[in-house]
Amino acid sequence: MVRLKEARFRYLGSGAEIFHGLNFSLMSGDRIVLTGGNGSGKSTLLHLIAGFLRPTSGEIEWSNMNLPIRFGLVQQQPENQIIANTVEEEIAFGLENLGLPQKKIRDQVDRTLEQFGLTQLRMRPPGRLSGGEMQRVVFACAYALNPSLWLLDEPLTFLDPFERKRLMALLELIPQEKAILWATTEPEEYPFKHRLVVLEEGELVEKTDKIDKTNKTNETNKTNKTNETNKINNTNKIRMKVEVEGISVCRKELFGNQREILHDLDFTLPGGEITVLLGENASGKTTLIEALAGLIPLTKGEVSWGDKSPDKLKGQIGVAFQFPERSFFSETVLDEIMYGSLNLRRTKEESRQNALQALKLMGLDPEIYFNRSPYELSGGEARRVALAAVWALQPLGYLLDEPTAGLDEMSCQYLKRMLKLESERGCVILVAGHDTRHLLDWADRWMLLKNGRIEIQGGSETAQSELRRLQWI
Repeated sequence: MVRLKEARFRYLGSGAEIFHGLNFSLMSGDRIVLTGGNGSGKSTLLHLIAGFLRPTSGEIEWSNMNLPIRFGLVQQQPENQIIANTVEEEIAFGLENLGLPQKKIRDQVDRTLEQFGLTQLRMRPPGRLSGGEMQRVVFACAYALNPSLWLLDEPLTFLDPFERKRLMALLELIPQEKAILWATTEPEEYPFKHRLVVLEEGELVEKTDKIDKTNKTNETNKTNKTNETNKINNTNKIRMKVEVEGISVCRKELFGNQREILHDLDFTLPGGEITVLLGENASGKTTLIEALAGLIPLTKGEVSWGDKSPDKLKGQIGVAFQFPERSFFSETVLDEIMYGSLNLRRTKEESRQNALQALKLMGLDPEIYFNRSPYELSGGEARRVALAAVWALQPLGYLLDEPTAGLDEMSCQYLKRMLKLESERGCVILVAGHDTRHLLDWADRWMLLKNGRIEIQGGSETAQSELRRLQWI
């Protein structure tokens, strides 16, 4: 179906070669998991196979018994694939390009909406959905086309546990003659019998069909060794807590309609603890983070950081968004990380030193990353740079939306260390996400948001038993 012969690739303007003569075959019926560290080239390889990129040298051959290959590509950033005004139109777009009759298109769209639990969203603008909802829409678009080759780039990243189960059940229905190439930093999440292929330093290494834990162990050991040598200068202790009293938030929808997202929330975020926020896709997690940061207006209620409202704390509340590339605007990684510090009137030298330390804290070599464009980074690298930019502010608190999405194990360990250090410093830390495998190890407190209301909140042990009963962890 697809064969790479001595394929090499480097991006225009980059001196670094990503692939050094790859030889790789993907045949009908294959179920292959592609893994590797952040920046190893997983997404690039999928784009080469899909024909979005061409190798610098070498060859890629596509064949399907003289028929064109129909690709089902699900990219790591789902919003990059959104083009239509409504979910219904988004799913219909690919079918229309196949020249199918209108009745067949309508029937297939209705069937796909039902399969993916999207019927209630059919007239919603897909670009204004939550990250998890967008991911479901993009996967539904590919599924409707019945592709012969699936190219999946971290397809579970933004999905809650229940939507993950739905997606996995649908994947099991894909006919055996179809091929699947699944790129992920978490190879254990793929349940089917498969081959495991690892990208390491521009080469493909094939493993056995059993997941090799050695690489993760080595990465963790390497992280621990680095943690012993890096010195963190930001030791200034603070005392802070966030109090939320009866807040509600409405959002404008299509045609100016108002929809209430958050309903009468009351809670406290104590400094010196890591609070983990769980919730189904579209439960209001991102909206709550934006409300706590003062980025959106409240319909009613009040948020206070100590004795101040968030709008009075310019540059002192650290926010990392669900899609980090949305916050980038500088030409280089160095400029991106220094910007906030300079905007707070710190000296250029102090800001540069903060940027240097921030990158090291997230496991990124400044000599390699300082002059790179933030728009040319892999998904995992972009997230780490966004987190570094937040730390460089030396904020009073952190509001992090899906901070582990797309991160390899080593990067997660760097992030854990950073959050633990900031927690010890007295910062308020709220982490929203679905990665309970890591969050179980981080959390001091839990909150579960359901339909815009807090259903569970409390200390780790108390809340964990209830979360387990509800099958969240």
